[in-house]
Amino acid sequence: MSKKLLLYSCIVIFIIAIWLMYLQITDDTYEGMSIIPEQHNDIPLFKGLKPTSHQYVMKGNHWEDIYEFYMGKLPSLGWKVEYEQSALDDTDICLLEIPL
Repeated sequence: MSKKLLLYSCIVIFIIAIWLMYLQITDDTYEGMSIIPEQHNDIPLFKGLKPTSHQYVMKGNHWEDIYEFYMGKLPSLGWKVEYEQSALDDTDICLLEIPL
């Protein structure tokens, strides 16, 4: 009886070890990112943004809030705006002409 219990315990430990190694190997959260905000004090992270393999995402339509956050916060940390482009500034209107 004790040999079977020992065998089953070893099998369970082996399966758990394999599963943990699989999770570690496949963790690509920051893969493709050259700068990781969580590792720098001068790069704040908007509350709610979650890292994926190459970008930060969050549910909902918060892009204006995120834009305002970074445009207000980064200059106070010593960052300078060299080039600014935003969909907020886009005044182009796309007009479609429908033939009658």
